[in-house]
Amino acid sequence: MKRESRLISMVLLGVVAGLPLGCTSSATPAGEPDASRIPVAAAGDVDGVRVAVYWDAQAGAAVRTVGTRLVTSDAELQLALASARDEVVTRNPGDVTVTIDAAAEVPWCHLVHLVALCRDAGLSRIAMAVPAP
Repeated sequence: MKRESRLISMVLLGVVAGLPLGCTSSATPAGEPDASRIPVAAAGDVDGVRVAVYWDAQAGAAVRTVGTRLVTSDAELQLALASARDEVVTRNPGDVTVTIDAAAEVPWCHLVHLVALCRDAGLSRIAMAVPAP
């Protein structure tokens, strides 16, 4: 129990401080990503902003999209998030929710870093999509 509390505290500290956590993943298979397991982000999500993330094992990196727009850097991701947030607010004023739709192979540290980037872009309501069975 004490170890779990310490781990949760470290993850939360990283999210609050916006620090990327270093991580490795030996559980990811080599080769092309399985297209049937890649999450699909809705382009015109009226309820909020949708970010899809899958793991590219060959590159050893997370591949992210905001809506249907592929983003390649953290700076580009924050600009895309801010733009999507502004677009949603013009259609439906109020708090905007970011839904992160991640493939199972994506290491948690990349998702924690993504949450920090969302907060930096002014998006504090963040949800994780539940994968379909």
